[in-house]
Amino acid sequence: MFWNVVLGGNPDETISARTGRDAARDYKWAVALQWILSELSANHTESAIKSEQQRAGFVDTTETNFRDKGK
Repeated sequence: MFWNVVLGGNPDETISARTGRDAARDYKWAVALQWILSELSANHTESAIKSEQQRAGFVDTTETNFRDKGK
């Protein structure tokens, strides 16, 4: 997340997930980095995107449960 922010990305996103999303949009830098990451770890960017989606769902559920307890 730190490097993603330094490089102008969203602070709630990892550079791996950003790379996967930008590679899908055909950004040349992202396609190249996705290839490198995939050589190090199969499906790396896809896993990062899924992980962020799960984390976002957990945060939404936690916030909803917290709000509902106050009613």
